[in-house]
Amino acid sequence: MLRCATSIFRRNDTFKQYGLKLKQINATKRSMLMLQFFICWYLSEVISNLVKL
Repeated sequence: MLRCATSIFRRNDTFKQYGLKLKQINATKRSMLMLQFFICWYLSEVISNLVKL
Protein backbone atom coordinates (compact mmCIF):
# COMPACT_ATOMS: atom_id res chain seq x y z
CA MET A 1 0.00 0.00 0.00
CA LEU A 2 2.80 2.39 0.80
CA ARG A 3 4.39 1.63 -2.53
CA CYS A 4 1.42 3.04 -4.48
CA ALA A 5 1.56 6.32 -2.56
CA THR A 6 5.30 6.79 -2.92
CA SER A 7 5.18 6.00 -6.63
CA ILE A 8 2.43 8.60 -7.06
CA PHE A 9 4.38 11.34 -5.29
CA ARG A 10 7.71 10.72 -7.01
CA ARG A 11 6.53 12.13 -10.32
CA ASN A 12 5.00 15.59 -10.67
CA ASP A 13 3.02 14.87 -13.82
CA THR A 14 1.53 11.70 -12.34
CA PHE A 15 -1.34 13.75 -10.93
CA LYS A 16 -2.21 14.98 -14.43
CA GLN A 17 -2.05 11.44 -15.80
CA TYR A 18 -4.16 10.21 -12.89
CA GLY A 19 -6.76 12.88 -13.60
CA LEU A 20 -6.90 11.96 -17.28
CA LYS A 21 -7.34 8.30 -16.39
CA LEU A 22 -10.18 9.16 -14.01
CA LYS A 23 -12.05 11.01 -16.76
CA GLN A 24 -11.96 7.91 -18.94
CA ILE A 25 -13.34 5.64 -16.21
CA ASN A 26 -17.04 5.52 -15.26
CA ALA A 27 -18.30 7.20 -12.09
CA THR A 28 -18.61 4.20 -9.77
CA LYS A 29 -15.18 2.86 -10.59
CA ARG A 30 -13.81 6.40 -10.32
CA SER A 31 -15.09 6.88 -6.77
CA MET A 32 -13.55 3.56 -5.76
CA LEU A 33 -10.19 4.61 -7.21
CA MET A 34 -10.38 8.00 -5.52
CA LEU A 35 -11.11 6.30 -2.21
CA GLN A 36 -8.23 3.89 -2.72
CA PHE A 37 -5.92 6.78 -3.62
CA PHE A 38 -7.00 8.80 -0.59
CA ILE A 39 -6.52 5.89 1.83
CA CYS A 40 -3.13 5.22 0.29
CA TRP A 41 -2.08 8.89 0.61
CA TYR A 42 -3.45 9.14 4.14
CA LEU A 43 -1.52 6.07 5.29
CA SER A 44 1.69 7.42 3.80
CA GLU A 45 1.15 10.73 5.62
CA VAL A 46 0.50 8.98 8.93
CA ILE A 47 3.54 6.75 8.54
CA SER A 48 5.82 9.65 7.59
CA ASN A 49 4.61 11.56 10.66
CA LEU A 50 5.29 8.55 12.88
CA VAL A 51 8.78 8.29 11.44
CA LYS A 52 9.43 11.95 12.28
CA LEU A 53 8.49 11.31 15.91
